[in-house]
Amino acid sequence: MSAPRGVALINALVLVAGISALSVAVLARLDQGVSRLSEMRLHDQTALYLKAGQVLAGQMLSMPPDTPLEELGRAHLDQGWATPLLDEQIDRGRLDLAISDLQGRFNLAWLTLEDEIDVVEDEELPPELLIEPRLRAALDRLLTELGLERGLQRRLSQAVDPQLDQRVGGWGRSTRPPPLPLTGLDRLRLVEGLDEAALATLRPHVTSLPDTLGPNLDTVTPEVLAALIGPPAQAASLERELAALRPFESREDAFDWLDARFGAETAAFFELLGADVTSNWFEAWIVARSAAPPRAELDSVRLVQRVMLERRDPYACCDALISVSDPQ
Repeated sequence: MSAPRGVALINALVLVAGISALSVAVLARLDQGVSRLSEMRLHDQTALYLKAGQVLAGQMLSMPPDTPLEELGRAHLDQGWATPLLDEQIDRGRLDLAISDLQGRFNLAWLTLEDEIDVVEDEELPPELLIEPRLRAALDRLLTELGLERGLQRRLSQAVDPQLDQRVGGWGRSTRPPPLPLTGLDRLRLVEGLDEAALATLRPHVTSLPDTLGPNLDTVTPEVLAALIGPPAQAASLERELAALRPFESREDAFDWLDARFGAETAAFFELLGADVTSNWFEAWIVARSAAPPRAELDSVRLVQRVMLERRDPYACCDALISVSDPQ
């Protein structure tokens, strides 16, 4: 083989090798693009399952058209919405759905009630029935019952005190939430030391609603009820007692129990607070999962969301007001 022909052959081989390498790189990029597109579509599909879970929650909270008038708005733990749906199949995915009654928790918005209901028929209430001091003491008892660290209890109690001016720390960063009512407990992350673990401890028993509707005596947690009643009420004994009593026959039945069990003063306090056996505000915790197609180099997608729902019309689906994506 002559030298010129040998050089040409080598050049051709180098060119083929370069083209091959370029082709491999292009195919790799194309494969990555296809994988990203598949992952995006899987994520979008899972997000639609979340939306379906939200619609399903609203339907579960609506009441049948033949519901008796006296039962409208009732919410108690024997109703269908109170039973979680776990690992339900939805299209090609799976869905978990748990609904809780936000009016079964301590509503931080109650702390703004002082100027609204501190008199009855233009007569001043006796000191033992003033609602604001009793609510503050109840919040302190609840935080102690939940086992929060003493310093965090103090900072949290101060943070939600409507009488205190907002404090601003270094770099102009607020060290306490904006004025009550808040639009969800997540705003409490501004309180020093209130990490995810502390927030998870608070969440089943504390909320902050856009209005000051009173607690639902059929769904209020024993911890919150014991805190509102005050000594000698204890959460453990109340839990056992309520298991046999609830759901109450009516609001009057619930107040008769409060009066007989804890006295007229306690019953009057709950009357001032607007306690009832109905609920307008709920929270849905939704988990949607989608499995990747067979042979796809993808993991399954899992999305978690908390949704605040308002039941404005007992016959219709609830309106979703606030949706918050939870950490995975």
